[in-house]
Amino acid sequence: MIEVTLDLNSANMKRLRRQLDMIPKRMRRKYIKAALRAAYKLFIKEARARCPKGDVDRLYGKYPHKKGNLRRSISFKWLRAPKGSAMVIVGPRSGQNEKFDGYYGKFVERGTSKLKAKPFMKPAFLATKAPMANAIERKLEEGLYG
Repeated sequence: MIEVTLDLNSANMKRLRRQLDMIPKRMRRKYIKAALRAAYKLFIKEARARCPKGDVDRLYGKYPHKKGNLRRSISFKWLRAPKGSAMVIVGPRSGQNEKFDGYYGKFVERGTSKLKAKPFMKPAFLATKAPMANAIERKLEEGLYG
């Protein structure tokens, strides 16, 4: 897994954090989730745009999949977080119950001994880092100040 963090230490964000600390935890969580939702939508859109797409459907073999399957598997999942906060993970979904199984996304992103790496998640994150921070600030301001 590629671990990346979004630094939100601007002066405006510090002011918003102080404002968030003054409201009840339930309301705080609501505003934070709305802000994260705006950010991860930008990230998912960019990651799907950068994701390589195969030339042909692989309908036979041990792991059959259609072309564009990895692109369609990129989505989000809310994680458990301390009260008053929220966490989300974005990436290819994998597992037996997934409609679009992107288990091989890690191999495409990092490469293998036989497959050259074609990174798409990390470049997408780096490209959307500033717009995501702006979206978070904008959504928090919208929630706090109306």
